Amino acid sequence: MKRPFVTIILAGGKGTRMGSSDKHKVCFDVLGVPVIIRALETYNLCGSVVNVVVIGAMAESVMATVNQRFPGTPYAFQEKPRGTGDAARKGAEILERMRFDGDVLVVAGDKVIDPRVIRRMLAAHAQSGADVTLATAKRPPNSSTGILLKSARGGILGILEEAERRRLVALAKINDAFGQQGQLAREAMDRILVEVCGEKGARALAREIWKGTGAESGSITAGSATVGKGMAGGTLSREEFEQRFSKDERLGCLRVGNEVVPADEILQRFDQMNLSTYLFRAPVLYDALSRLKSSRASQEEYLTDVFEILARRKKPARVAGCQIEDLRDLMAFNNPQELLAVEEVYRQRQGQVVAETPSSHGEMLAPAVKWDNLLQNPSPAVRRHFHQWYGEDVPWQQIRKVLGAFMNRYGAQRQVTIVRSPGRINLMGRHIDHQGGTVNVMAVNREIIMVAAPRTDDVVSLANTEGGQFAEEVFRISDLVASLNWDDWQRVIDGPRLRRLLEAARGDWANYVKAAILRLQELFRDRQLFGLDMMVSGDIPMGAGLSSSSALVVATAEAVRVFNRLPVSARRLVSLCGEGEWFVGTRGGAADHAAIRLSHRGCVTRVGFFPFKIEDSARFFPGHDLVACNSGIYAGKSSDARNTFNAKVTAYHIGRVWFKMLRPDLASRIEHLRDINPGHLGITRPDFARLLLQLPSRITRAKVQAAFGAIAAPERDVLDRMFLTHEAPAEGYAVRGVVMFGLSEMARAQRCLGLLKKNDARSLGQLMTASHNGDRVSRPASGSKGHKAPKGVEDQQLADWGGKKAGPADLASFSGDYGCSLPAIDRIVDFAQGLPGVEGAQLAGAGLGGCVMVLVRKPHTAGLLKALADQGIRGEVFRPIAGACSLVMS
Repeated sequence: MKRPFVTIILAGGKGTRMGSSDKHKVCFDVLGVPVIIRALETYNLCGSVVNVVVIGAMAESVMATVNQRFPGTPYAFQEKPRGTGDAARKGAEILERMRFDGDVLVVAGDKVIDPRVIRRMLAAHAQSGADVTLATAKRPPNSSTGILLKSARGGILGILEEAERRRLVALAKINDAFGQQGQLAREAMDRILVEVCGEKGARALAREIWKGTGAESGSITAGSATVGKGMAGGTLSREEFEQRFSKDERLGCLRVGNEVVPADEILQRFDQMNLSTYLFRAPVLYDALSRLKSSRASQEEYLTDVFEILARRKKPARVAGCQIEDLRDLMAFNNPQELLAVEEVYRQRQGQVVAETPSSHGEMLAPAVKWDNLLQNPSPAVRRHFHQWYGEDVPWQQIRKVLGAFMNRYGAQRQVTIVRSPGRINLMGRHIDHQGGTVNVMAVNREIIMVAAPRTDDVVSLANTEGGQFAEEVFRISDLVASLNWDDWQRVIDGPRLRRLLEAARGDWANYVKAAILRLQELFRDRQLFGLDMMVSGDIPMGAGLSSSSALVVATAEAVRVFNRLPVSARRLVSLCGEGEWFVGTRGGAADHAAIRLSHRGCVTRVGFFPFKIEDSARFFPGHDLVACNSGIYAGKSSDARNTFNAKVTAYHIGRVWFKMLRPDLASRIEHLRDINPGHLGITRPDFARLLLQLPSRITRAKVQAAFGAIAAPERDVLDRMFLTHEAPAEGYAVRGVVMFGLSEMARAQRCLGLLKKNDARSLGQLMTASHNGDRVSRPASGSKGHKAPKGVEDQQLADWGGKKAGPADLASFSGDYGCSLPAIDRIVDFAQGLPGVEGAQLAGAGLGGCVMVLVRKPHTAGLLKALADQGIRGEVFRPIAGACSLVMS
């Protein structure tokens, strides 16, 4: 069983090198989000149950920043800056009073850490059974970071600060300088101190050397220069020197366990560094901090000294290292220049291409004509950046086409930013993201390009290069807000005013732009968002199940975020875009937006929800292609299609509520559909199968409402809201079939990446077949690989699965009955599955039209495309490219 963990965040230091008298270091932004907020989001995402923030200098600044996003955060106050050890003790005292005995992550507030690092440390800590696990890395040359001291067997015995290593080197040089002399002039010693330790270190060591002589507050002299204030001059005898320092110190030697290491060999002997991120077992931390003493020179307590204490215990603590390969995953900063370096890493990772241009401030905005010149004659460096996102096939002309249209419409000298937002394929995990399931997504080489310019008012003007198909539109954000119920987002999108507005503009492409803007405006009510002028172009087929509408939502949100400097992370933006698209009437999740914004080139990414998280990724099969076959049937998100989609989501909710009614003792454990599984609920497979078979096969809305007396009030409210989004299905809600599809699809989605990593395309193809059978509405032609079990057959299989008879190995082999395909889509799937080299085929997207995706071995791709063309079906090989990004000129 995993131990719970909490976090102590050290944010009490002065941070003077940031040059601000009223803003604490941890309150500075990285891409619009304060560092301390990024840290708290990361630790919460990784499962921290409590985050204790230790404050001191500029405490009000830290508290004001934290409380805006995380009210109720506990604080520990460090009255005087007595070092990291003292700060950690202040935080630990709160945990001790709580009698917390799990794991404690102790970390500085200026750390910018990728969640993967925390998860990796937690896993390593649990696996090794260590008392302490600390983040380590290979130490680069000339680093000032603490040095990890290990025994010959590899055990971690302590941490040597770089200042302490230099101190030993300086003492050895002074000892050598004495030679046969009985005395040494201060100027000679100071010259050695400054040369080895630098000015600050030289002052600290000088105080040790001259302690008790009346000269400890004197200046440091180096040649003709004098550093500091006070006296200079004087001499020190060898006897006084030997009294002040031990033999090991005078010889510059360090004892590491049973080994003695000369100071000038330390860096060769120990090549690992401490990244100041520690995971302690709480009792071990409490005991070590109680034994911590202040440093002889600074009178401060250093947290790193606890490792020597732990190594000297009667039963030495077990200390393990967790090596971080990419230092960009765990960064910190001490001055504005280092903060800019951190921000640059995040800018690149969040998809903002850094291109070369004469712009002196590295801003996202530049005149449109300069962008055009840059793209017309890209330098090798610019080409490298674009290849990171596209591979070899960069759509230079498509981007220039949009720029040209913008310049013709709005002017060549307007300051603009360029946003690219690709379509997406969900390889496995359809219809389940809004139920807490995972999805396996990749961005594909069809995309929307948006060129946008900021305005100083709240007017939004949008135009499209295909003006005949997409009419220009102008609106004011304030007018749109005034027309809606503006209590909260749920009431906005459920309100009657919005329904009337959408009916009057059904199918209008501008609704997706409004969706993104309104969701951000609702979140940031304390400010009026500025508008923008935008030109849009794209080659994502509409209604093909490739999320052209979601790509437009993401592109708009990114532009609005940039122009308004909104403190929204990429992950948060994904969730907001998913909620924003509710504005157009569908109640889906954020899977499409996650794929569009966060995908990596060449990879399939598994995304989880509630909480949103990037779980893992894997390269797509190197020997296979993914071919998209466009059915030519428009899969819209309005009218009958919207009605059907929302009815299916409602069936999920009815099934979840019904399950809780069947087992009220388990109700508290069921928040999402994903929670309905025997492992989570702690019930046997036979009991689980029997409960599933008790779900209604079909149930009318009237019968659901008749059962409201036995349903908890919050669940009734959810169902009432869902009922407002669609007409009641004439045959009732297919609850059991929809729930079975969702649970089996969740099982398939969990297996997808493992099959990619094992290069097992055949097994993934089988899962694709099972998945499509759950959406199938027609029986296949004779000889096809696919099939849909006749009604009642899967019920018997479910009974067998839960009983003594042999049944399917796991839920992934079931299909359920979601039923969002069409006969024409089923025919394409059946046809493709009958062709050589095809591993599997299934519906792409939400259904009711759109595309079919076919997994095929590369030697057979050309044959598949020809066979499809002979049937009048257009097929296209989709390559996984990088997710949406805004381009930055620097």
